Amino acid sequence: MYFLIWGFLVWLGATLIFRFFGHFFFNPENALLLLLSYLLVVPLIFLLTYPLYKLKGLKKDERLKAAMFIALPGMFIDTIVFSYLSKSVY
Repeated sequence: MYFLIWGFLVWLGATLIFRFFGHFFFNPENALLLLLSYLLVVPLIFLLTYPLYKLKGLKKDERLKAAMFIALPGMFIDTIVFSYLSKSVY
């Protein structure tokens, strides 16, 4: 349950950042910032999750399960968000 809540908080933080500052990240005129934002996402996610694995004392096989629980909230909620987004944009 802990990792599901953490996954929701990570999703919420990313969603708010992209909602209010997405026009800076996804500006095709600034290719360098666009590239950097894509390249820095993976290390950022690593920094947000790996210390939790250590804090909770998870073994390697348990980390995979925790990673799935972290990813699930964002994947499920984004399906709902994107279904409304496609209707409002077009």
